[in-house]
Amino acid sequence: MKLNKIVTLILIALVISFAFRVGFSVYERNQYVGICGITKESLSVTGVDKAWKIKVDGVKLNGEGNSVCVIDTGVRYTDPDLGGEWGEIVIGGYNSIDEVECSTNHSACDEDGNVYPYQHGSGMARIIAANQPYDRGVSYGSKIVAAKFEHKDDVFEMEDYLEAIEWCIDNSEKYNITVLSMSNCYLSSLEERSCLEKYPQYENYSRLLQKAIDKNIVVVVAGGNSGPGICHPNCAAPEDVIIVGATNSSGSMNGELAWGPSVDVVAPGRVTSCSTPFVSGVVSLVMHYNKLLGNEALTPGEIKDILINTGDSVKSPHENDSVKEYPRVNVYNAVKYLE
Repeated sequence: MKLNKIVTLILIALVISFAFRVGFSVYERNQYVGICGITKESLSVTGVDKAWKIKVDGVKLNGEGNSVCVIDTGVRYTDPDLGGEWGEIVIGGYNSIDEVECSTNHSACDEDGNVYPYQHGSGMARIIAANQPYDRGVSYGSKIVAAKFEHKDDVFEMEDYLEAIEWCIDNSEKYNITVLSMSNCYLSSLEERSCLEKYPQYENYSRLLQKAIDKNIVVVVAGGNSGPGICHPNCAAPEDVIIVGATNSSGSMNGELAWGPSVDVVAPGRVTSCSTPFVSGVVSLVMHYNKLLGNEALTPGEIKDILINTGDSVKSPHENDSVKEYPRVNVYNAVKYLE
């Protein structure tokens, strides 16, 4: 009888510990990114939950075989949701501020600060590739490459940003980088797409994004957290780059964020920083399914068109918006389109 009591107490302790970890994980994430966290509702309205149930010859659809380069403030690779150590989910990286390869100096790609809430980059990486039963990213089978170009104080040099982007492109074969996820921009002013002629200082930025496109790397960027229009320097993004707006977790358009004809698709996220990695994860799932089917590799432009054409229509909340409805990504529709 005493032994049974001890066993029962141990089991209760384990259940409480697991429940605490689940709750703490959700709290930690939501502490910083609010409804950025992967919620049941956001997974449902975007078809992610249904897509996860798909198997091809016994292989689950989860983004496996793709690496997403998160160009941001670094990634806390010791986060249990991201594998807990270097090489599990975070497999490579570069710190352009200090010009350090993180494969030999892992801490150079870590985020500043030692406690939650983690800064920007780790939250973005978790939305894409967190892999725990209680905390799963959109493409939880994907790997993360961390390109750190700014510190937690949000101050950075454009040269560091460009260097981080170019490093990801130049190391795409080494780490199998298929997606660049870029949640950063300036919010000082807003423009519509094709602002390069007006702002020639973004020529190198636009050139690098086109270089990625030409290497068949999908580029996903944030539209910004104001509107109408999109933020700098993303207004100089080439045509095949995916510019992202945001919805709330239930899928309705967030009227305070980027809107107008320059926004290509929308996805769940309290801010477009968060909806950007959500779309990056969706792209990884589409690529994975296309490969499982044995199809020829899709181009970035083709993937963008698929997301637009298979998205669910969401009404604009603005009466003066020339775009009356926006495509909210639906990965289940997108992968079924490939069949």
